[in-house]
Amino acid sequence: MRDISLAIQEHRQKVLELYPKHQVLGIFVYGSQNYNCATENSDVDTKAIIIPSLYNLAIKPVKTHIIELENGEHCEVMDIMHLVANFRKQNINFVEVLFTDHCWVNPLYEWYWKIWFKSLREDIAVYNPAYCLKSICGQAIHTLKQDKTNAKKYANGLRLRYFLINYFDEKVLSYKECIYVNSKFADYLIHLKTDKPVIDEKQTDELIKWFEIVKEGIVKNDKKKMEELDDILNNGIILLPNIITLKNLLEI
Repeated sequence: MRDISLAIQEHRQKVLELYPKHQVLGIFVYGSQNYNCATENSDVDTKAIIIPSLYNLAIKPVKTHIIELENGEHCEVMDIMHLVANFRKQNINFVEVLFTDHCWVNPLYEWYWKIWFKSLREDIAVYNPAYCLKSICGQAIHTLKQDKTNAKKYANGLRLRYFLINYFDEKVLSYKECIYVNSKFADYLIHLKTDKPVIDEKQTDELIKWFEIVKEGIVKNDKKKMEELDDILNNGIILLPNIITLKNLLEI
């Protein structure tokens, strides 16, 4: 199985070829390694978070792009505003980086990541349950309709259903419990991904129908809590120019 720590180091090296170290907040794994669904052949894919300089903010913005490594792995590079925007959209592929055990956080910003993001991760994860519901259902329906006999896509749909069931279960207290699949079910999902049996279209249609019904459910958001969290996240971003300037001065 791929050495995750080594993969993160290799991804970081690629990012450092494009950005100075003091602009890289961290490298975070997303995908099957976070779900307990990685196989022997699973790639390690990451998100690299960039703290924009004043030059980036005023003249040349950091554009979200993909670095493709020689082995086929991907590192998605983005600035921190893009990350926060997707937290607000409740995109699972972004929210999960708050809970991954596999990451490198720049020592310069460990305190910043911990205070403004990691300590608030459970609140960020339920920032907007209605968005979460529609985002997950939309993602699942789109994926399943691409190829109704594809076992890997079917496995992804089952995992997303597992997530939603746990997400709205009041007994489940952590987002990590929602994304981390229990061993028995994980074995079945891995079987689908590796052995790739042909799926009966009727099974897929039933799963699509489940998401379509759930997507129409009414979910109430705590607007006061959302506003409070918005203020905290906005304040964290407003501080960035001062933080990066201070770090630059310290390194002179």
